[in-house]
Amino acid sequence: MKTAFLIAMIACIIAYASAKKICFDKEFETRVVAFDPAREFDGFHHTYFSVKENKHRIDIHEFEPEPRRLSIYFRHDLQKMYFYDRHEEKCESQPLHGSLEPHCLASNATMDGQIRFGHHLNSDVYTDYTEHGFRIRLVLSQVDNTPINLFVRGGHGHGAFLEEFFDWVHTVKDYSVFELPEKCQHLTAEATPSTISAKYQPYLKQAQKIAATYSKH
Repeated sequence: MKTAFLIAMIACIIAYASAKKICFDKEFETRVVAFDPAREFDGFHHTYFSVKENKHRIDIHEFEPEPRRLSIYFRHDLQKMYFYDRHEEKCESQPLHGSLEPHCLASNATMDGQIRFGHHLNSDVYTDYTEHGFRIRLVLSQVDNTPINLFVRGGHGHGAFLEEFFDWVHTVKDYSVFELPEKCQHLTAEATPSTISAKYQPYLKQAQKIAATYSKH
């Protein structure tokens, strides 16, 4: 009888763990170092994310082969994405559809184990799969599900990249970061995806890859 009860309790615990939805914060800001084997130089970016505001901004910083800082504004409230080159003070845009949603692990995601960083940072390791064919290994802090690092492999291009997160803050400290630069405020609503200049296309793809990390896939 006790054995049957114990088995039933274990089954309930497993069912609860499987049903528990693991999601990123609905609002946060963080800094990230990205390692992409397809690129000659590693990248660094700063992101601001708010489901409440329906806005997402990514600042891409590059130091090689020449310094460049780009800001991408995902303004779901306006249904437009703005691409702003801070060095050249140029802005381009294209349509954006849908609303901003937090990234959650898929229902078929599995917890593969636990690891400890340093002396006391206990973390869970998950494997997740997206509808676009990506296999994701995500390491989350056991305290509050803050992401520590993320490794992505696969997709249509069969690529791979790694992201390391640091300075994660569970809110956006100043919503003014979502305000558009003056150069972006008067662009017409008729812009199409082809509007983004060819020289910015690689950065656009990079930004879309980064954005997919934080929002619902």
